[in-house]
Amino acid sequence: MKYTTLFLIAFFFNTTGFSQSFQESNLLVKGGIGISSPYYYSNTESTMPPLSLSLDYAIKDKIGIGGVVGITASKYSIVDNKGEYLAKQSYRLVGGRATYHFWSKEHFDVYLGAMMGYVFTNWNVKFKRDYYAFNEISRPGHSNFVLAGFVGLNYSVNNNWGVFGEVGYNLSYVTGGAYWRIPQIK
Repeated sequence: MKYTTLFLIAFFFNTTGFSQSFQESNLLVKGGIGISSPYYYSNTESTMPPLSLSLDYAIKDKIGIGGVVGITASKYSIVDNKGEYLAKQSYRLVGGRATYHFWSKEHFDVYLGAMMGYVFTNWNVKFKRDYYAFNEISRPGHSNFVLAGFVGLNYSVNNNWGVFGEVGYNLSYVTGGAYWRIPQIK
């Protein structure tokens, strides 16, 4: 375990063969996994963590545009003397993103972003006894437009790939993952 940790530290902080992660005409393809979601309702439990795929194209050295797709799912259940109620929800996000990369130094790149998109909500409700069939709990999820803001950090491991983290109101409150950099797309 100690040798694995030392190897990973040396690997991630290796500074050879580096270029800045966000430069004009570069495309970052990001895959991420999130923690919690603003779409989960009270007393629901996650059945699929928020997963996302996003693009960030540098139209200028500090300004990026792109898109995002993502999915997450949760469930809500009641079991009591009146019956059983189970609701499964899935949320699919499609949107556009804009980022402003305000601070870059060596491997690090810090940015602010905004997203505008649409969340498609799907509900599947099952009853095991009649009480909840007649007194159905309201379905709080409806497909709708969403505006979101976030702050993020890219860390370049080498010229081709790196890791990132984002915090804010998006498909999840906290997202982390890896990105692949495609240089000079015009």
